[in-house]
Amino acid sequence: MKIRTSIFVELCLAFIIFLLAIFIHIRYEKRQLLLFIQEKRQEQEAAFDKIVQLKGDSLDTYALDYSYWDEMVAFVKTGNLRWAEANIDSSLSTFKVDGSMIYNTEGLLRYKVFSQNKELLGGLSFSLQEIKDMFRKSPFCHFFTMTPLGLAEIRAAMIHPTSDLERKGEPKGYFFAVKLWDGVYLSQLSYLIKGKILVVSPEKRYALFNATPPEGVVAFVMGLSSWDNKPVAYLDVKVESEAIRSFNRQMRQRYSIIISVLLFFSGMVFILYIFWVYYPLRSISWALNAENEDFIARLQDRNDEFGDIARMIGESFKRKKILMKEIEERKVAEEKLKEAYFKLRETQDQLVQAEKLNAVGQLASGVAHEVKNPLAIIIQAVDYLEGKTSVACQEALQMIKNNIKRADNIVRTLLDFSRKTELNISPEDINSIIENTLILIQHPVKPSNIEIIRELNRGISRVLVDKNKMEQVLVNIFLNAIRALPSGGKIFIRTYEAEFKKPAGSILDNFKPGEKIIVVEIEDTGEGISEENLGKVFEPFFTTWGSQGGIGLGLSVISNIINMHKGLIEIKSRQGAGTKVLITLKTEEGAADGKK
Repeated sequence: MKIRTSIFVELCLAFIIFLLAIFIHIRYEKRQLLLFIQEKRQEQEAAFDKIVQLKGDSLDTYALDYSYWDEMVAFVKTGNLRWAEANIDSSLSTFKVDGSMIYNTEGLLRYKVFSQNKELLGGLSFSLQEIKDMFRKSPFCHFFTMTPLGLAEIRAAMIHPTSDLERKGEPKGYFFAVKLWDGVYLSQLSYLIKGKILVVSPEKRYALFNATPPEGVVAFVMGLSSWDNKPVAYLDVKVESEAIRSFNRQMRQRYSIIISVLLFFSGMVFILYIFWVYYPLRSISWALNAENEDFIARLQDRNDEFGDIARMIGESFKRKKILMKEIEERKVAEEKLKEAYFKLRETQDQLVQAEKLNAVGQLASGVAHEVKNPLAIIIQAVDYLEGKTSVACQEALQMIKNNIKRADNIVRTLLDFSRKTELNISPEDINSIIENTLILIQHPVKPSNIEIIRELNRGISRVLVDKNKMEQVLVNIFLNAIRALPSGGKIFIRTYEAEFKKPAGSILDNFKPGEKIIVVEIEDTGEGISEENLGKVFEPFFTTWGSQGGIGLGLSVISNIINMHKGLIEIKSRQGAGTKVLITLKTEEGAADGKK
């Protein structure tokens, strides 16, 4: 990892750690806020319970007082309506209740009365079994129920005479006091708690419990049950709290200050990192990658560590330039020395070969002249004897004559090898020369099971050659290919134009790299030449054909002819994989460019 990247990652990690600390602090602040809200909710719940209790004291007192009264016991027995109207009807406004109901011990409703506009409460009633279940555990009962006018609070008590202070005796009846929780009553409660109260049905309780209260509001839910402890309704209580709002404002202010400080210092650290660390390291990196001192020119004037590094890099660049110059000069000298060595060695090889060829040529010329005259005399004598001898001797004379002709051919070859010839060079179509040559070798090819496959490029340039000498070269190569296919096979002939590529380690000056050339490939599918013999094929008198072939001057002669054309001949072969002969010749355009 790069240094500037490493430093940047470390700064990012520090920033992340700082953010994590802020996050933990925010979580702590929110927890404190939740605890504070919970504390306020408990306070508000306690205050609300107290207010409801105070508001319900008159209803509770009404139920207790009127159920513990001898006259009430007498009314249950007699059912004196005049007494009820005089004492019970007037009590509703006194105790601020909305109605009352009186049942005897047999569950018969003896009397009920409701305040003005509360007639719909008249449908409110209880059966004897329900009444007995209400008072099974206590002489008093407090519960809620839903009426056509809405939620109603009921305080009920068993009726006892005044003498039964502890109400342990059998009840003489049952007294029910009713308070309707209508809009007026809920508004009074809301005003007292300085909040808002809504009555919610049990079906909506899930949405009520999952709702998030607005900011600065303490919300809690109070469940209201019927006499059998089944939920009747829920009170959704919301109380605005200035203390919570103030806590929220202070917490947001702290967050704003912390985040602003974080952003400010982060920005300052980032800017300082960019100018003090990132740019210098980037310039040094660019300078090292490009090996260019211009990238660190400004850093070299600084007095800090980056300035020292920049100056050291500049000095190293200067020393490297001097060293590279010395290395380049040494390489040039070594290359020249190497080229001179190879030229010297090749010249020596050429001189040795030339001396060998000269000696062989002189020997061949002398031998040929000394042998040719006796052969002429012998052939004349054989011709003379053919006319004088019997038919039985004709066969022997013909054999002598054939061997003399063979010897004469060998002598003629020796004379051609030793004789210096002049080339008659002109622009020629190499494809036409190949076709003419194939006509000359048509006879030896026909009886053999040999297929000649032409792959000649008709659009190539003309070559500068001696047509007769080039035909001699091609005839020799074709005959060697035919000889390599005693059981038949294929001979591929290809011509194409290319750009010359100088072989590695070669010092040949016949062609320049990139010069246009014509290449002739002659490939057979014969047995090929062993690696041992491949390096000797151009040596005079070397042959692999034994007594069946010539004297081994064919490839030497064609090599000399190609060299006289300033061309190149190569033989590529492998035992059992056939032989390929490549002849590289100059084009008419290439020769003209060379003269320029």
